[in-house]
Amino acid sequence: MAFNAQPPLPLLESLRRPSPSTCRTERVDFKALGFSEHEDAFALVIHDLLTPEECDEIRNAAEVVAQGRWDAALINAGGQMVMASDVRHCDRIMWDNPQLAEALLTRIQSHIPSNIATLENSPHITSDDPVWSSGTWRMSRLNDRLRFLRYQPGMYFRQHSDGFYVTPDESEVSFLTVHLYLRGSPDLRGGATRFFGEDQPGHVNEYDVDPSPGACLIFQHHDLVHSGEDVLEGTKYTMRTDIMYRRVGEKSGEAHTIHQ
Repeated sequence: MAFNAQPPLPLLESLRRPSPSTCRTERVDFKALGFSEHEDAFALVIHDLLTPEECDEIRNAAEVVAQGRWDAALINAGGQMVMASDVRHCDRIMWDNPQLAEALLTRIQSHIPSNIATLENSPHITSDDPVWSSGTWRMSRLNDRLRFLRYQPGMYFRQHSDGFYVTPDESEVSFLTVHLYLRGSPDLRGGATRFFGEDQPGHVNEYDVDPSPGACLIFQHHDLVHSGEDVLEGTKYTMRTDIMYRRVGEKSGEAHTIHQ
């Protein structure tokens, strides 16, 4: 069930202001990490995108809208949303909120490299399917379905890769995942976002991004296997959404119709 309500105006005004002075970006260098099959893959960490107070205000706003109700998160299996606690074990609030998505994009967009904001001849991100890899794609907005996730001790999301989302009118497609790490409990241990490469003899390729409060992790859907590692202690909160793209010069419905 997705909720639909206006966010608090002071929160929107806060998010439309610049990030904290400590904000900085860090590109994940998969080549240097030995992920030979993902040398060109895109993942970026924006440290201190949000203040601790903004983290709390965003989470509190979602909890108010949901009246404190957190539902078990489902997975998409063959086009159906199903419970699969062996794969995904966490709680979720879904909030359809274009205003909050727009305000968050105000913070995020200046940190996105120009060759990612506009994708051209980028099959490592769009996939090599000619439907997606042809033409030029331009970042259009954040998906306004904001998914708030709560991980308590023993909760996790096992290895998976994220799928493309095509809008109902078939005019936009998502290529990038956005994870905002909100402020969890002070005793939080575990809960890293872990990327996996192909194992090499005598070496396991893994790279962890810690859920530091206020940080934002952005990475491509295509071909990047990752997990939400087990929370060992405390509570982890995140907000997940997608960066949507529109093909330059495309008519509504063209992208997905060809794919069918």
